[in-house]
Parts: sequence; structure tokens; C-alpha cells
Amino acid sequence: MNVTIMKRFSGYTLLSMFFMIFLISCNTGNRMDIQRLLSPAALPYLKNCKMIQISSYDQTGGNKDYIIIPAGKNATIFNVEGPGMITRFWMSIDSKDPFFLRRIVVRIFWDDEARPSVEVPLGDFFGSGFKYQNHISQFMGMSNGGYFCYLPMPFEKNARIEIVNQTRLIVNNLFFQVDYQKFEGALDPEVGYLHAQWNRSIRTDYDTNYMLLKAVGKGHIVGVNLNIQSYDGSMRFLEGDEMVYVDGEKRPSIHGTGTDDFFSGGLNFRNGQYSGPLNGLTEKNDSLGRISAYRFFVLDPIPFRKNIKFTIEHGHNNSEIADYSSTVFWYQLEPHQPFPPFPPAGQRIPLRVVKPARMIEAEKLKFNLEGLKSRIMDMSEYGPDWGGNKQLLIESYNKSSFTLSVNGIKEGFKQVIIYYTKGPEYGNADVFIGNQKAGEINGYSPFILPNGKVIISDSSNLSGVKSSVDIRFVINGKDTNSNGFHVGLDGLKFQ
Repeated sequence: MNVTIMKRFSGYTLLSMFFMIFLISCNTGNRMDIQRLLSPAALPYLKNCKMIQISSYDQTGGNKDYIIIPAGKNATIFNVEGPGMITRFWMSIDSKDPFFLRRIVVRIFWDDEARPSVEVPLGDFFGSGFKYQNHISQFMGMSNGGYFCYLPMPFEKNARIEIVNQTRLIVNNLFFQVDYQKFEGALDPEVGYLHAQWNRSIRTDYDTNYMLLKAVGKGHIVGVNLNIQSYDGSMRFLEGDEMVYVDGEKRPSIHGTGTDDFFSGGLNFRNGQYSGPLNGLTEKNDSLGRISAYRFFVLDPIPFRKNIKFTIEHGHNNSEIADYSSTVFWYQLEPHQPFPPFPPAGQRIPLRVVKPARMIEAEKLKFNLEGLKSRIMDMSEYGPDWGGNKQLLIESYNKSSFTLSVNGIKEGFKQVIIYYTKGPEYGNADVFIGNQKAGEINGYSPFILPNGKVIISDSSNLSGVKSSVDIRFVINGKDTNSNGFHVGLDGLKFQ
């Protein structure tokens, strides 16, 4: 009897094993061959999938083929079940915010994950973070008002794309089209999911390399774009080697020869000057010393099995001070390591004023307010341009005055630069050294701006200054559109 039971059990066991093998073989045979879908050599081959487009077309039959995103709100423009793969992501957007490229964010989630695998400002995701700049690369670009991305984005369970409006203004028109292939079979277990992460160091005055990416898991890097704004206004790539550490290695397996070389530029031996990247320059602005470049690793992806650390020097041996921001694109298996906290909108916008490294912040100076009130304001939501993200606001009224006394300064300085804030509630003031008028503040602007500057030069009795100086501010009115007489001071520089 026991033998009979054993025989029956063995028969059931073998039958179950064969059934499982059959299911596995069927599932494996039904897996989607992404290579046949994407490879140009496979264009004549029939495709075992269905193209579907999710777009902003007017479903009422009208011509309002766009959506509206209120200030501070999110819009989910794509939310579909898998398996499938996004093959084209296009959009066009109308925003009155001058820095919407950094204040609007693209977030992409895969397979019901709680945290996004892609979290990048709009402009940086499509290749240009400083301003809208027409360019076309292998996978993405900006062209005649549109933004497009052709990086393949496979997913197994579902995919969701959010557009996050972190401006203070309504997005009046967002047109979009997201094309995806609906698969009949599952993804191969070795297919990675697209990830993209934005990073920034507003001031690289440290001794370590700038961190492009630090990721954990199994995957490979396929692209990077880098934005540099120099602090001396120069229009050049800062010398600096890229260094890539794979799977915990102590020495980099990739050690480059310079930032321009990394972007396929180099030294022009005809005139001894460094050139920009051959195919990657997306934006130049000579007045602000800005430069942007991209590189895609199409035939030379950088694989990792456990983790990766991707860094680059800011100047040789990190000798240069600059504003660095970057986006790295990579594929990896989920789950991914949570990204660092995403910077708030005000801390993502480009620098409009480059402040000197050793500026004395106004909130640390000694003022005789002569009965006026003052307070330290957090300016971080208005941009990264203020020293320490703060300013000293002096609540002035017309004809009032206050004095700044600075002691312990070095002899022989030739110039004093006063950095102040402009805004809708700011007034005008005359600036005096002793009894001599040395400059003036014109404080009005319809928006809060950091670009006010008074330069007091040698002609203003500076030659007689030994170790201390009194700078007197006298309010002399305001612009007709201003709502007040306030003075906002960021800091001073003696040089």
C-alpha cells in the first residue's frame, strides 16, 4: 500500500514538474523581443505589439488639444498598464514663468513604485537647463517649441508620467503625446528600467569631485548632460577629469583626460585654444559664462553589477569655483535606491548674479538703524543668488536713513560693492561715504530680483579710509509702481 501511494505521489510530482516546465517555456517563448522592435536592422520584421498613443487631444471634438495645470499642482499625463514600452515622449508647454524649465518637473514611476525613477527639471530632462535652446541629439532635444525624447522606456506592470508645476503661475497650455507599444508577452528579466536623476552644486568650493551619480543595483549608464556656470564669467569648459568607480572599486576604471575631452571636444593645436564639444554644445551665454553639453553612451554604455559612482573634477584637482548641475540617464533593474531630496524650485533656477566668494553677508554686519526695524529674510524660494539664502530687510520710509559701520578692514582697498535686492515693495536710496554721495539704490522691480549692485570706487574718499568706514543710506523716494520704501541688502565686498 505504501508503495502504491509512493508511485501515485511520484506520478503527480512528475506531472506537476512537467506542467511547470511547460508554463515556463511558454512564458519564455512569449517574452517580448525588444531588440527586434528597436533595431534598425529589424525594420522589415513584423512586430508582435500594438502602438497606442496617449495625448492631450480635445475629447469633445473641439480644437483645445491641451490641458491646464494650476500653480502648485501636478498633472498625470500618462498612466497605463503593461507590459509595454514608451517609444516617444513629446510635449509643448506655455508658461509665463521665466524659469519654468527648472521649476516644472518631469516624474516617471514604474510598476506601482512609491518613489519616481525619473525626477528631473523639464529643461534638463530634454537637454538644456539654462534656457530653451533648439538642439537635436540621438535621443532627445528641443525643436521649434517642442520637446521630444526617444529613449525607450519598457515597463512590466504599469507606467505613470507626472508633470509637476512648481511655478507660481498657471500653465495655460500643455500639449503632449506619449506613444507606447503594448506587448502581448512579458519583459525579459534582464531588461532594465529607465532612470534619470538631477543633481546640483551651486558653488563647488570644495576639494572633492562633483558627484554626477551614485546608484546601487544592476544596470548601465547611457547618457549625461552637464551645465556649468563659471564664477568669473568666462566662456569655457573648466578643466577636470571624469572618474567612474564601478562595484565598490577603490580606483576608477574610467579616468578621463578633461571635461572637454569627455564631451568629444579637445585642444585645437592650430591656435592652442580649447574647443567645445564637437556634437554636444546646447547653449552659450557669454555674459553669464554658461555652457551646456550632453553625451550619450550608445555603443559604449557603462555597466555596473552592484553599484556605481560617477564623478568629475571641477577644474584640475578641483581648483575652480563654479555652479555645476547635471542629469544622468541610466537603465537598471528595480528596485532602485531612493534619490536624495529633490531641491525646492527656487534652488533649481540658474544663477542670475554671480556673487564673489568672500562677500560679507549683510545680516552679519553692524547697522545703526536710527529707529527703523529690520529682519532677516529667507530668500531661498526666490533663487540661489543670495549669500546664505538670506538678506537683511530694512523697513524704511521716505526720508529715513541708516548707517553701516564696518571695522577691521584692510588698508589700500580700491572699491566697495554693495549687493541689494529689487522688488515690488522696495524704494530708492542715496549712498554716502562721509558727506560725499558715492552711489544710489534703485530698488523697484515687479518681481523679487537679486541683481541690484552699487559700486563705490576710489573717487568716493576711499583713499583716506584706514581700518573702518561708515556708509550712510538715505531714502529719497520710490518708483511710482512701488508699494514701499524697503531696502534689502545681501552683502558687501571690499576689494
